[in-house]
Amino acid sequence: MTTPGRALTAASSRYVARKIRGKGAGTDQSWQVRAWQMYRTVPEVRFAAGWIGNAMSGALLYAGRRADDGTIERAPDNHRASEILAQIAGGPGQAKMLGTFGRHLTVAGEGWIVVRPNADVLSPDSPEDGHDWRVLSVREVRPQSGKLIAEIDGEEVAIPEGDAENLDPDAPVAIRVWEADPERAIEADSPVRSSLDLLEELQLLNAAVKAIARSRLTGRGILLVPKGTRFPTPGTQGDAEDDLIEILMTVAETAIKDPESAAATVPIVLEVPADTISDFKLLTFESDFDELALKLREEAVRRFATGLEIPAEILLGMGDVNYWGQWALTEEAIRLGIEPKLGTVAFALTQQWLRPLLEAEGVEDWHRWPVWFDSSPLRVRGNRSETALQAYDRGGQQMSTTSGGTTVWRCSIAEA
Repeated sequence: MTTPGRALTAASSRYVARKIRGKGAGTDQSWQVRAWQMYRTVPEVRFAAGWIGNAMSGALLYAGRRADDGTIERAPDNHRASEILAQIAGGPGQAKMLGTFGRHLTVAGEGWIVVRPNADVLSPDSPEDGHDWRVLSVREVRPQSGKLIAEIDGEEVAIPEGDAENLDPDAPVAIRVWEADPERAIEADSPVRSSLDLLEELQLLNAAVKAIARSRLTGRGILLVPKGTRFPTPGTQGDAEDDLIEILMTVAETAIKDPESAAATVPIVLEVPADTISDFKLLTFESDFDELALKLREEAVRRFATGLEIPAEILLGMGDVNYWGQWALTEEAIRLGIEPKLGTVAFALTQQWLRPLLEAEGVEDWHRWPVWFDSSPLRVRGNRSETALQAYDRGGQQMSTTSGGTTVWRCSIAEA
């Protein structure tokens, strides 16, 4: 028996004529295009979305019955709600579906589910008498001339308008799933949306750091040598002198093509009149911005991490956090970042798939059966013996006894 942790701000809708027209009026999707660009070009965005997606894929969906007190009890395996739930995404495909939605909801805050009878599609991942399930991004679904066009496997598939009053369980279905924006619920929201300007700043800083690295490869500066006013030239050139710009360009090209060459590690030698300098002098091309760019980039990454719905340490690293702290942070990430998104997907499957089918089949209490999730597999601790050893290292005593072939660890923390 489980109790939902908090009210959901999720939203979902089937594609019917009146709803698609409503969505198309005044909604802004331009930021979602920018968000997906950041996913492709900023590794921190990809890592955060991938972490959330991978975590969501480890959860389990199940059909339940909502009691009067709000608790949800798991439905019997032979109940029609459980049978419908087992067929979602072909059963084993539910993990992949949840993982994909983890990325969509983190980046764009929105995704689509397109369900088609497999008799028409003949997908090998689903039974022939079942359905083919696809999760698509907002860039793969668009309204066009009163219809909904979905791009699936490189082909455009037209989704017919559904009848809101008489839904056909065997007709193709398009379900929009999104995290509702608190200001305008018809629009989607995501943690990446509020960080778009910051991420563009991070891209500029990445470019600056890249330019700094390249500048390091163009040479190690100019070494001034007090003698003559010419460049040393190969013996084959006689008394000829090389042009300064040509020398610099040649060294830069060589260093970039072959970072391990001498041109990338030693300075250019320039001979100048002895009366102009008293000793050898090295001129470098470094600036104060070099170190500042690295600090600004680190700060931008940290700000992006704090703007996510999971603890910043997940992105920044937990190298300085002990075992117990890591466990607590992971627990917090599951509770604040993973479970709400699982609830969003469960809400959509409840409202737009399970309950409409139960109602169409004449199940009397169809409105009491939701799709829910079990996140306990995400909380399984890996190595319990390691837990005991770390407790012992903190000042405890360990004793091991074997009972029935099982080693039992006991720790008593010593007094401070």
